[in-house]
Amino acid sequence: MSMSKVHKLFYRFSYYKNLDLSCPYPSFQARDMTTTHTMHYITKPPCDPKIMTFGAFHTDHMLEVDWTEKMGWSRPQIIPFKSFSIHPFAACLHYAIECFEGAKAYKGPNKTIRTFRLDCNMYRMKQSAKRLSLPDFDGAELQKCIQGLLKVDQDWIPDRPGFSCYIRPTIIATEEALGVRASSRAKLFVVLCPVGPYFPSGLKPVRVFCNTTTIRSAPGGVGGYKVAGNYAPTVMPLKEVQQIGFHQNLWMLPDGLVQEMGVCNLFFFWKNKQGERELVTPQLDGTILPGIVRDSLLELTREMKQFKVIEKKLYIQEVIEAISEGRMIEMFGSGTAVSIQPIEAIGYNDKIYEIKYDPKINAGELSQQLFDMMTEIQTGDKPHKWINQGHSSHSLIQLKNFQSITNHLQNIISLKNMNQLISISLLNSKQNLYHNSLIKFIHLKNEDYPLHNLFYNQLRNRNEIFLKFLDLNLKKYKNNPFQSILILNIKSNFNNKYLIMFDKQAQVIIIYIICSSFKKIGFQTLLLFSRILIHGINFLLLYLSQKEILIK
Repeated sequence: MSMSKVHKLFYRFSYYKNLDLSCPYPSFQARDMTTTHTMHYITKPPCDPKIMTFGAFHTDHMLEVDWTEKMGWSRPQIIPFKSFSIHPFAACLHYAIECFEGAKAYKGPNKTIRTFRLDCNMYRMKQSAKRLSLPDFDGAELQKCIQGLLKVDQDWIPDRPGFSCYIRPTIIATEEALGVRASSRAKLFVVLCPVGPYFPSGLKPVRVFCNTTTIRSAPGGVGGYKVAGNYAPTVMPLKEVQQIGFHQNLWMLPDGLVQEMGVCNLFFFWKNKQGERELVTPQLDGTILPGIVRDSLLELTREMKQFKVIEKKLYIQEVIEAISEGRMIEMFGSGTAVSIQPIEAIGYNDKIYEIKYDPKINAGELSQQLFDMMTEIQTGDKPHKWINQGHSSHSLIQLKNFQSITNHLQNIISLKNMNQLISISLLNSKQNLYHNSLIKFIHLKNEDYPLHNLFYNQLRNRNEIFLKFLDLNLKKYKNNPFQSILILNIKSNFNNKYLIMFDKQAQVIIIYIICSSFKKIGFQTLLLFSRILIHGINFLLLYLSQKEILIK
């Protein structure tokens, strides 16, 4: 039988072959998304695998969208990371009406942001939400919103090999009433988590225990969906097997039908009884999560055309027989967090069965090959159909001609009128080139860049000049309460709150901007824009001092 016929015979359509991310009713739109930048920045952990472990750190911001039965979806918001205030009757707390996803973003060699098959995560989350009667949404729009969040927190995406940024979209039911029913309120949110390599020193095989007393999911249940209720019941069995020397459970039904390993899909690379090599994985029957890495590995191995690739019902008795007869070549799991997880032994019926692997690479040959292929796709510099590649918003980071940066700075500080000041204050980082040049320039090391010193020396006296300027105008307009209040407010913001806190480079540049604006437009015009001005000043100061923006 030719290889083409073999592939045609054993092919199974991908769960993600025809992605429909649309929503039958109005959904939120990425173009309506607003961004509020934090003023309390978190110290980023070092890129150390022992420190940057899975789930240990969160980034500065998060995405949030609320839904009600009467009003539908609200506008999406990128906001500072925060804790939720949730009603004790909320349905997610009592009935586990919540679903979530797990994806990853990577930094490519050219500092671009690379997300791996995020559209598949959106599709799977839509299916999970429908299964729990949570509101549907436009998956393509949510994907755009997540891309926007990644750009805001792009500095949190590690650029070291093996490191990534974990993406956790979640929908929870928030109706404030007890009772098992479809929730009339829900919240969708997305948080990010920088993570180190799952295997800091290379792949590491695990020992798994065939659990014959506890099942993860049953036919007709929700094993094929990424819902919260699937995970809590697995915690106690995991603790039990760890106490007897195993790392994970191998889940199966009472009749021995193999399902998953821990939270990973399973693969068995063996020779069948006819001596043909086969890569076998349990078929999607509703009890197994349709893993995105699983789907990717199936497509990659089918394209290799080196052996049969089969999805079928697989029983533990077949696995034990293949090991006993020496036909098992290797076993491994797959998942977003681990990518490829080699298996060195399984425990079944009070007996341990050892699995072959290469001790030099701590994996089988195929496991290592697939791991390398996946890593290259996810973090390499080549385009791939599974990669959505976004450019870094810090477009000037690679500029070598710092004279260009100085020219941008001069454009900023030569403001002509109030409209320009307002536009500078309210723009966000992904839309304005000047912001990027300014922030990169301010944080250059003085000893390395003489242009920086020159620019600083030219403006270093603006602090005292500006404060004297405010005092003079305070006396001039002492009989005008509105203008006096405005001046006092500005002086208070600068003198008491911000100037003391921030470095001199930030002080002198902002003082120069405001000074030149005051002289040109007068206080009557400033009065009309007092709120915008005050928050604009705060906004720019925070941007300069902490590399981000605050808008209230």
